[in-house]
Amino acid sequence: MSQLISDVLRRLMDFTKLEVSTEEIQRPPFESYAQLVQELNSKLLTSGNVLDKELVETTMNMVRETIAILVRKRIEKIMRYYQAGKEVPQDALLPEERRFLMPLLELRIAEAPRSEVQGLAIVSFKKGVPSTL
Repeated sequence: MSQLISDVLRRLMDFTKLEVSTEEIQRPPFESYAQLVQELNSKLLTSGNVLDKELVETTMNMVRETIAILVRKRIEKIMRYYQAGKEVPQDALLPEERRFLMPLLELRIAEAPRSEVQGLAIVSFKKGVPSTL
């Protein structure tokens, strides 16, 4: 296998192992999932004449599986931070993860202001207002 491909694969595998083995979100060694996939595709296409078709297919299946594990683990970690109300380290997120997280961060559940008067209730009458009020 081409040295260029094995270098990209090694970075992906090392990062995935690190991400799976720790509780904190790790800073990725690539700029985005898209950049990683483009880099792998270009390396495979340029060495495609040299590599066996079956080897290329096996490699791509391994890459798909590894990226799926990586994405699943990182999303689980992001959601754990979010549910705990902890700040998600933005510098450790990839652009695709930021786009996933932003709507959740914008979702603010506003607390209803507390009324100084306690014991008030809203009442709705189904058949008009009773005359005994």
